Amino acid sequence: MDTTEELTGRLAELSRKIESLEQTVRRSIEATSQMHVDTLVEGTRASMLASLVRHVQDDNLATLEDGMPRSCEMHERCKDKLALILRETMEVLAGEQGEDALEDKKRELSSLFASAPFEACAFCKERAEELLEKQIRLMRSMRLYKTQDQERQDISCICSDVVVTDILEPVANKQRLYMLQSLARQTMTFSALSELTGLRGGNLLFHLSKLIEKEMVIQRHERGDYMITERGYRTLVALGELASQM
Repeated sequence: MDTTEELTGRLAELSRKIESLEQTVRRSIEATSQMHVDTLVEGTRASMLASLVRHVQDDNLATLEDGMPRSCEMHERCKDKLALILRETMEVLAGEQGEDALEDKKRELSSLFASAPFEACAFCKERAEELLEKQIRLMRSMRLYKTQDQERQDISCICSDVVVTDILEPVANKQRLYMLQSLARQTMTFSALSELTGLRGGNLLFHLSKLIEKEMVIQRHERGDYMITERGYRTLVALGELASQM
């Protein structure tokens, strides 16, 4: 029979093996969780970007249709060509193809009006250039596109007041966090958010205003759907990563 000393040694060895196994399992779980977070993040970003591109394209078409002189014999041809250039510019921005590709689209737009035959062409050119710049500002404001010299701010440089007021407080409420998570999957109407959260009228508007004020959510247009911004999306990603490490 084994002596007490031998049994104690075997138990100690067994304990070390169990501890090693636990560490291996823990690392495997953490790696799997991170892969799930990464997949979710990429899927959310792609969905949000596709939704934004569709919205901008629809808005461009409506603006061109309403803003270009209908009496002009070139109305339809120019509208289709301008819409195509604007759509291709959005694809350049969404694909982060760089400044050179973006400048090519600007030159293509300018060359379209190089030999414009009518006085009204100057108005259409100005309207198209405004739409193009609007696209660029929107993508940059949501950080879906950045210039080559645009750098991310180091988190160590952010003061505590900004972190608490602009990041933590907006998502410190369970209902607001739930809305943000839902908007990361799809755009939603006010009625849909009301049904989702159980909040009505002014109560729901109060919580939405908190998220909109801190640029985590935007409304497409008056009475339009609500959608998450890049700021809101990155806040969710950071919370997900933090939760997986706790």
